[in-house]
Amino acid sequence: MKAELVDFLLEQCRERGLSVRKLSLNAGLSPATIHNIIHRKYEPKVNTLNRIADYLGVDREFLWKLAGLTGGETSSLEATIDDPRVRLRLEQISRLPKDVRDRLFSVIDVLISLFARED
Repeated sequence: MKAELVDFLLEQCRERGLSVRKLSLNAGLSPATIHNIIHRKYEPKVNTLNRIADYLGVDREFLWKLAGLTGGETSSLEATIDDPRVRLRLEQISRLPKDVRDRLFSVIDVLISLFARED
């Protein structure tokens, strides 16, 4: 199992104020499931990942990729994005309507230019 899945799950727990146990229960899994994934005692099955993805509101394939279950080639861009939060946000943005994405990217451009001036 890839460390990216573990990092992502821990980050989601932190962001949502959830314990690992609570994440398992809320996703409809046994209390120890997420704990065992994080401690690499359990390789999650697709069904387990689907339950987690559905509870977290993320794309199922995103978690499959983090878990290393998809054998597809990763683009060079994906390979350079090592922060799972960035990958999650990109996945979420890609599902938005084009006009909303365009507005969002305009805001991001402004923020990047502001922060780039601080360097």
